[in-house]
Amino acid sequence: MACAALLLAWPLAVAGTANADDTAKTRPADCRLSVPPSWRGLQVEWIGPCANGAANGAGVAVASADGRAPERFYGTVAAGQMAEGVFDLPDGYQPARFEKGAPVTLDDRNQIIAAFRVAASAARDVSSRFKAARNSKAASDYAEAAERLENQMD
Repeated sequence: MACAALLLAWPLAVAGTANADDTAKTRPADCRLSVPPSWRGLQVEWIGPCANGAANGAGVAVASADGRAPERFYGTVAAGQMAEGVFDLPDGYQPARFEKGAPVTLDDRNQIIAAFRVAASAARDVSSRFKAARNSKAASDYAEAAERLENQMD
């Protein structure tokens, strides 16, 4: 089981536009998403639904920069605010839950398991989007990510 990082040091800040891969896009090009301060200055892509100009629903946020391995948030977003899921960071997974944009302490094993379930479901949703867009490589990559996230609950 992955250790729950409290993420209390991660107040969210509104990032610029988050752009998704055109092969999975089912929303307007301008889709706001609040991100942790550690993602400031990185290119952030939201692969998931958008409503009223903001990321909304299950999906994956990918933060990347030249020469740096991408970081991901698998989970749900409500009105542009991360809600629940798991960060996939260079040093491992960090389950997270947010209320009104603020991180909430996950001190219960069931809360951590719930975050991983949400994350795995989001990865499967993104895999399905890429499969429908006939991008089998991306579909396979996100299906494998879903399986890795599921396996964290063993």
